[in-house]
Amino acid sequence: MSLQGRRYIYAGIWLFATCILFSRGLPYLGLAPGDVEVSLGGTDRWLALAIAVVIGILKGSTVLRKSGLKSVARMRAQGEHAPAHTIINIPTVALIAVMVCLGIAIRTTDYDATIKAWVIAILYPGIGLALLIGARSIAFGTLPEPQPTDAPPEPPADSSASS
Repeated sequence: MSLQGRRYIYAGIWLFATCILFSRGLPYLGLAPGDVEVSLGGTDRWLALAIAVVIGILKGSTVLRKSGLKSVARMRAQGEHAPAHTIINIPTVALIAVMVCLGIAIRTTDYDATIKAWVIAILYPGIGLALLIGARSIAFGTLPEPQPTDAPPEPPADSSASS
């Protein structure tokens, strides 16, 4: 499979996760139907959404952009054509499993419904937006071309010539 094809599939996985997070989080914001005990309304809704957007932009443009480009660099190191099973490595699968388990725990643990609404209304759309930004860097982000490793080292500058 080509490098660009692997990049698109990996970005697609992130977009799929984004859709799941939005579909689970928007009912807590009162912006989509859903079976939730409490959904935020009025000023609370827009405050939570604003916080989610800020978190999403910050996390997406820093942490997830860097992580996405690192994944692309790993894919590029595997060569222009590599098997499809090399798209995601084992540490990434483990991280996804942990994140899914934490998400389920946040939604299913019995605690104050209003606090749950605030937590999910901020975290899920915020992380979803961050993944959306990260997916863009995976699919379309550019990396510097790798430098040849067999090039001779440059000689040090002669400091005695300037004295």
